[in-house]
Amino acid sequence: MKIAILGLGYVGCTAAGCIASQGHEVLGIDVSPAKVETLNSGKSPVYEPGLDDLISKARAEGRLEAVTEIGDKLDDCDIAIVCVGTPSGVDGAHNMSYIVQVTRAIAASIKPDRKGPLTVVYRSTMRPGTTEQMIQPIFRSLLGERSDDLVELVYNPEFLREATAIDDYFNPPKIVLGTIDGTPSEKMVALHEGIEAPIFHVGIREAEITKFVDNTWHAVKVAFANEVGRVCQNIGISARQVHQIFVSDTKLNISPYYTRPGGPFGGSCLPKDVRGPAAYCGRYRIADASVRLIAAQQ
Repeated sequence: MKIAILGLGYVGCTAAGCIASQGHEVLGIDVSPAKVETLNSGKSPVYEPGLDDLISKARAEGRLEAVTEIGDKLDDCDIAIVCVGTPSGVDGAHNMSYIVQVTRAIAASIKPDRKGPLTVVYRSTMRPGTTEQMIQPIFRSLLGERSDDLVELVYNPEFLREATAIDDYFNPPKIVLGTIDGTPSEKMVALHEGIEAPIFHVGIREAEITKFVDNTWHAVKVAFANEVGRVCQNIGISARQVHQIFVSDTKLNISPYYTRPGGPFGGSCLPKDVRGPAAYCGRYRIADASVRLIAAQQ
């Protein structure tokens, strides 16, 4: 397939290199002339181990190029993947201005006599409902009543970590493909062919919230681990050994148990064993804010 990637930041560049290495033809689009020039010279505009090699090989084999303007470049593309930023606004909400701009640019470039729909895939983090309430109306306003025939909308969150992004791309924990009606997108299934991971074909709102859920859970884990580490350090306990013991338990500690909504917080152990550490930490003046917050709710 021929695949356009709009936004050559960390996510976009990684996708460009990995997708091109699978044999697809990739077109990178970014408003930054510096990024475009760097990619066309066979190098990655962002640092990620192994990415320069993928991009250099793809350029040498004629499967990757970059431009600064869409123009008519999407005419023969099968998929357009949006990877522009959604930074935090002053109120903490995601700034969706780049999403709006690139969506309008894509819609304006689509010709009414196009053969087959363009699959427009969003990987940028966005709040649930964005596709239906913001993105879809833009396409419909610019393309008219044939919008749904000309464009297939998909939300496909990425789960990449810096320094291991290439391995994460080809060995993801899961593949989430959200569409308006929840039916599988044939082109996106084909794009992920050969990648072994569970695939979830879901509605687009379920897909949109996935990245929020994952990242907030990771934040909870980081904060919790650091608080435990502070407690251990203050009372002369090996945080490394405590961590080793904790992660060895994949039946309860690292598992789906206790994470399914609906179960009550209670019983004979949980309330008292949350209050206990809060009191203990307070005694040593190393209050764990997260534990105190939970205890205060009891």
